[in-house]
Parts: sequence; C-alpha cells; structure tokens
Amino acid sequence: MHFSDEAVREAALAVRSNTRFESPFEHDFFDRVFDTPHSIYRTRLQCLGMADKECVLDAGCGFGQWSIALAESNKHTVSLEISPFRCNVIRQLSHTLGIATISALTGDMNSTPFPDGKFDAVYSYSSIYFGDWRLKARELVRVLRPGGSLYINTNAIGWYLSNLVRRHNDSDNFSSRSMALDTIANSITTQSSKRLSSSRQSIIQPGSLCATLEEAGAIVLQIAPDGRAGNPTPDQPHQFFAPRRFGLTSVYEVLATK
Repeated sequence: MHFSDEAVREAALAVRSNTRFESPFEHDFFDRVFDTPHSIYRTRLQCLGMADKECVLDAGCGFGQWSIALAESNKHTVSLEISPFRCNVIRQLSHTLGIATISALTGDMNSTPFPDGKFDAVYSYSSIYFGDWRLKARELVRVLRPGGSLYINTNAIGWYLSNLVRRHNDSDNFSSRSMALDTIANSITTQSSKRLSSSRQSIIQPGSLCATLEEAGAIVLQIAPDGRAGNPTPDQPHQFFAPRRFGLTSVYEVLATK
C-alpha cells in the first residue's frame, strides 16, 4: 500500500475544509506538513529501515504525517499525541485515506500506557524536547522490544540560536524568537533539575541524549544531521533543516537499538 503525493494532499485538503482549527499556529502547522510531498516522508523512513514491522509507535506524532508513511510499510501503527484535537484529525485522515491500521491515542510520552517491549520500532520526530525529555527518552526505550529500532529527531543549541536572529514559521500567536529565548532560559535554569516543565522546550545536546538512552538500555548506532541517518544516498534531498547553525549542531537525529 503506497499513497501518491496527490492522494495524501487531497485527503489533507478534504480534512482541512471540515476542521475548525484551535489556533492559527495549528492551521499553519497542518498546512506545512501536508504541503511537503508525502513521498519524502516515505523515503526517509525507508532509509531508516522502518518497514516490515509488526507494530510501530509514532511518539509525539503531530498531525500524523509520519504515521501515514509508517502505515504504508508496517502491519500496525500506534500514533501517540498529547493533543486530543490532533488525534481526531489523524482519525479523519486515516478514514479519508482508507487506512485501518493506525490507532491514534491521546497520551503523554512521559508515561505511556504500553507494556515493556511492546513495539518493534519507535519513531519520534521533533517532539521529545517538550517537557522532561529524559523521562521521554527512557520511556521510548522501555516500550521498545530487544533488537527493535529507535529513531529520535530533536534540536540542539544551534537551532535555538538561529531562531533568535531568523524568523521561522512565525504567526499571529507564535514568535520563533520568543520561543528560542524561553527555551534557552529554561535550559539554563533547569540544567541540574530532575524534573522539567511539562510544556516548555529544552535544548538537547547530542551527547546528553545519547548518554540518557544508553543509561536506559539502548545502544546508539548513529548520530546524524536531519535526514541523513540510516542509508540515504547523496542525491536524496530530504533534509528539512541545515545540520549546523553558527558552527553549532542544529537539528539532528539518533538511530539506536535495544
């Protein structure tokens, strides 16, 4: 089962026309992720080896753009998202596309409702940095079966410094500069804390993330710039973000196993 770029885009347009979004930011976010050709999501997952699994978890799944791609190549996909509104949108998209193998669940990555070792693969794109990322990282390892695949994409200091000087997806109720300032302040004040705010972002440097994953029982296989983990070929232009800003790591990804 593979969906064309046009089919996913048409489904997204149909859902958008019947959805009252909670804010301009949510509306803009939905448009951004579904303006991206669906085949890019699918190809990136193929490069990571996220295929032919019995059960996979899309943790912090947003509006489900990655979940749809995961569902194309795996038997069952669980989409975990803290926002009930986004979960409802995922259900509408799944229904419109005729996908019966996605289960959208409202839940917090800090404490998921799943037993140990439930998933053959765990995928988390650009969501772990909200709240207590250490708890989230340990939880993602816990629900992964031994020998399973774990992928995490997140932001380091270069990303937030870049947002201080360059606007990125600003809207009437979102300022990238304010977000960056708050994140930097939060990261400084909570550096030694064992419990972080449930909603604010934190800077996650690669060394800190890898150390936390390894303490939880994972084996880190690769640290790479956004879109370059796994086995991409040089001619695959699927990087969404520059790997470095001001000479510092920006958006990166970690591929691990257990």
